[in-house]
Amino acid sequence: MDKAKYYAMLVLACLLWGGTPASGRVLAAKLSPLLLTGIRFFCMASLIFVFLILSGQFKQWIPKGRTLFVLFLMGATGVFLHNGLLMLGLHYTTASNTALIESVGPAVTSVLAFLIIGERLSPLGWAGIFIACQGAVCIVTRGDPAALLRMDVNAGDLIVLVAESMWSVYTVISWYLPARYNAAAATAWSGMMGMALCFAGGALAGELHYEPMDTGDCLTFAFMVLGPGLIAFIGWNWAVLRVGASKAGSFCYIVPIAGALVGVLLLDETLLISQILGGAIIIFGMILTARAKLGRSRGRGRDIPLKKLQAASAGAKEKS
Repeated sequence: MDKAKYYAMLVLACLLWGGTPASGRVLAAKLSPLLLTGIRFFCMASLIFVFLILSGQFKQWIPKGRTLFVLFLMGATGVFLHNGLLMLGLHYTTASNTALIESVGPAVTSVLAFLIIGERLSPLGWAGIFIACQGAVCIVTRGDPAALLRMDVNAGDLIVLVAESMWSVYTVISWYLPARYNAAAATAWSGMMGMALCFAGGALAGELHYEPMDTGDCLTFAFMVLGPGLIAFIGWNWAVLRVGASKAGSFCYIVPIAGALVGVLLLDETLLISQILGGAIIIFGMILTARAKLGRSRGRGRDIPLKKLQAASAGAKEKS
């Protein structure tokens, strides 16, 4: 019972993240993907910088050398590519579908951890990844795998899959930061760099357009910045430090369920049987992977437990 408040915070963070696809779906009609992403991360980073300045920590966490390069890559993959593509995908697919597809992220992270960091999984772990991928295929093809051969799939679903892969790349890259680098500072600096890429890319592509926003739109945007952004991110890391990454990772399966329910309840979206089945398959597959025996790292990069990477991929998302 002494850890109840930490578990409650993990649940709250996951519920807040579950509301991101629905919020993005609402704002997709008013702000272009790169403009929405750029403004959102500018606001988030600015608030964190204000906190660091007022607490006297700003100068301590000014990045240099390799750290600066790693943060730039994090901004490029986690903000510019992941969030930009995610908001683009929401133009063409539903919020509930997006939430369910996002749950395949830990599987992609596991593969990248094997390829880049050298973390090895047991056969059970690879079986879990294979099963999770079948769940994603079930969602994208609406239960008809032959649709892939006919190229009869929703473009938005494919964009969300690519976006989630970019988040997994971001997750792996983030572990090349110095072990003691401040998480809030990393979020702020990578957010600002990603924001700059969003504005630059949007300007070059002529994709920084917007429509007038009403009060509801502004409140939705404020929720995306404060709820899934700052409150969930800070609360998640506070709780993870006290219960451990592996235990926290198990809470991440709340996110796709909450996201799908929010889409159904608030946006009147309809869940297909194939979507429900696909989401269940993904979650089952990732539970198998999380329980799998881990091999020792072959020494590339830092010696990072794969379960910690999976927890970071599924949970510690300033994206959401």
